[in-house]
Amino acid sequence: MTYEKLTAAGSVQINVIDAKTGQILQVETDKNLVVNLGRENVAKLIGGDPLGAAVTKVAFGDNGTPPNLEDTAITNPFTKAIDSVVYPAPNKVQFSFSLGESEANGLNIYELGLITSENTLFSRKTRALIAKDSSVIITGIWTITIN
Repeated sequence: MTYEKLTAAGSVQINVIDAKTGQILQVETDKNLVVNLGRENVAKLIGGDPLGAAVTKVAFGDNGTPPNLEDTAITNPFTKAIDSVVYPAPNKVQFSFSLGESEANGLNIYELGLITSENTLFSRKTRALIAKDSSVIITGIWTITIN
């Protein structure tokens, strides 16, 4: 008999764009960590628990400490609604997000997180510094795959 293991894994593509010219300055695609609270949330959604919540927001923060399963929040977050959600395959969901030229200026961005409608951290990603000011726009696609 073969048993399947259900896993939730993610990847994030982040684009840093010159706000004046539209030129892409930097593209990064890397894995993220679905934290324990995110895994618990998936279990609640599957089980029909009313405490299970959809991912509806993205947060940008200033903590560069590598992700840990026990993470519960983004540090000093700038949080905003996800721009759109699509399902590119039966086992995938993609969240598009953006940070405009007038948003989060002055924030030293080292981390990003997906946040549920109940303000629970679902997944977290750290990266090299983006010194956010009005000269840059950030766009991205965050993909969660269930296998």
